Amino acid sequence: MSNLGLILEGQQQHANAEPLLRRALAIYEKTLCGGHQQVATTLDALISLLQATDRLADAEPLLRRALAIDEQFLGTSRRQS
Repeated sequence: MSNLGLILEGQQQHANAEPLLRRALAIYEKTLCGGHQQVATTLDALISLLQATDRLADAEPLLRRALAIDEQFLGTSRRQS
């Protein structure tokens, strides 16, 4: 489902891709832990779709969530003075 959503999103068939990506996200959230990297990957795809359809306000909370997962998975970098 996620892969099909990505293909449709790549073909700019946003209306068809969005429900597939949202459903894939719901499945990943239910079956994997919320901080799983696949959740972040699917969030990224959904964020890209929302940006492409100029729905930036909808994308922002998802972007913050994906960032938190990535930071948890990869660690945060600290700037040194």
